[in-house]
Amino acid sequence: MLRHVFNEFDKNSKLQILLAEVSKQRSKPSHGVRDAAKESNAFEDFRNDLEIAVEVYEKLLELMESEFNISSEHELRRHDMIDFLPQTDGEVHPKSSTRQATRMVGKTIEKVWYGKRKEIEGVQQCEVLFIEFTNGEILAIDTVSNIVDMLDETDMKPDELRVEFGLKWVSAPSNKAAS
Repeated sequence: MLRHVFNEFDKNSKLQILLAEVSKQRSKPSHGVRDAAKESNAFEDFRNDLEIAVEVYEKLLELMESEFNISSEHELRRHDMIDFLPQTDGEVHPKSSTRQATRMVGKTIEKVWYGKRKEIEGVQQCEVLFIEFTNGEILAIDTVSNIVDMLDETDMKPDELRVEFGLKWVSAPSNKAAS
């Protein structure tokens, strides 16, 4: 099957030779008469088989990295970063401005800037993020909170609340990083 995926995977390649050895060791007859049992050092055979298996996996990894122009180390780090992205758990409110984020699809970003939002009396302080697109549209992202509703129940003042964005950036796949 791998020969259909990888052109370099021919019968004389190191990878094919290693795979053939593993296959030979594992394909003893499962029906009919087996070869007579011979004395062997099971631990030594197991160690040798593991060494061959490791070498096969290393060669296969090298082949895949070359064929698909990827870095396995980069992809493992990227996978770990993706695992730590926040998870969604349900839909946002139908009138939530977050839904407008879909308008970014297909647009090209020309400029990004950010800073501390100008103070608004009675509103929590926060950061603001601006994204300007090549078509002239600008998206401003700041935070919204219901803290004012909760202030009646506490001595807290609105300007004592601090809200920040929790941005997490995941790099492009390794075969796209140079693009």
